[in-house]
Amino acid sequence: MSLKGALYRKLTKKPNNERKQFEFEIEFETGTLKKVGIVLAIIFFISIIGAMSIAFSPTGKITKIQPIETTTTIKTSTTTKATTIPTTTIQPTTSISTTIMPTTTTIQQTTTTIVLNADHISSFSVYKDGDIYEVSFSLENKDGRGVAENGHLSFKILDNAGKAVYEKEADVKKDDFKVFYRYEWTVPFSEVKKSVYSTGKATLIFTTTDNRELSSTDDYVTIPKYSDEEIKAIYENQYSQSAKAVEQTIRGDFEVTLVKVGYFTHLKYDTSGDEVTDFRADIEVKNIGAVSESFSTYDAAMVVGSDQYSRSYRSEFDGSNIYPNVIKTGYILYENVPTDLTGQAQIIIGSSYFMSIDYYTWMNVLYAFNVTL
Repeated sequence: MSLKGALYRKLTKKPNNERKQFEFEIEFETGTLKKVGIVLAIIFFISIIGAMSIAFSPTGKITKIQPIETTTTIKTSTTTKATTIPTTTIQPTTSISTTIMPTTTTIQQTTTTIVLNADHISSFSVYKDGDIYEVSFSLENKDGRGVAENGHLSFKILDNAGKAVYEKEADVKKDDFKVFYRYEWTVPFSEVKKSVYSTGKATLIFTTTDNRELSSTDDYVTIPKYSDEEIKAIYENQYSQSAKAVEQTIRGDFEVTLVKVGYFTHLKYDTSGDEVTDFRADIEVKNIGAVSESFSTYDAAMVVGSDQYSRSYRSEFDGSNIYPNVIKTGYILYENVPTDLTGQAQIIIGSSYFMSIDYYTWMNVLYAFNVTL
């Protein structure tokens, strides 16, 4: 319900004399409220104007605004009410000075030079896929960017002993390089020679048209390997071609013949391992007695001057329990013998034991040969 409605209801219930007095009070109160509202609006408007009245001086500094206090007095004919309302004071505490200085920006031009000449070989790879090798490589400049150049390549696959099992020479053109500046070709597995090893490495040399040589290596490449029987035959053939025939015989309880001697290169573990070279003596041992006897190679040794070289456990001869007239063959290996020895050498093959005539003493007979190296 509105204020006037409420006052009207209140007024109609009063007597005439009281009604006039009440009407006067209502008019007074209503007028007073209006006046107070007008004063508050004026004060609010002055406050806004004061906040916006910051003026700049000719020097560029902000002018301080002095505090202003406004007092408003409202009077009526019957009752006087005075209300003092202070205005909001805006007083900056800091002066701001703005100076605009001109600046100069210098732009320096830089020149980037892209080197098109190859500096090295990148990502050289030899991968066996079924019955072929997939071979590829890239060329890069000194900044690691892919490039393509005319040139000549020399490609080899080597076994673990450094023997070449495949070689290729070819001229290369820029247009032969494909995606990511990669040059690729294939090698049939059947064109790679067999080796005593199952792995090796591949080497690549790329020679540019201005005679710069770039090289790279793939350290692990699978290669075809000989069978165990083929490996043994290879090293035996090599030894037979270089061995020196001796054909000397010593008779005792056994008839021992030194057939031939020489340096024997072979794999350390028969059909695997690194190549090693020992001195080898091929022998034949025949039991010329009436009963079975054993021929021992435990005492075998090689003496050259003041140096002695021991028997290797890799020797291949079994002299145990040899029956009459039976001949056994094999060879004795001597370890760590220098390959440049010359002159006389004493080759001790082994020994046999027999009972003395009085049956109280075992006699040991050494079978030793003097040969010229």
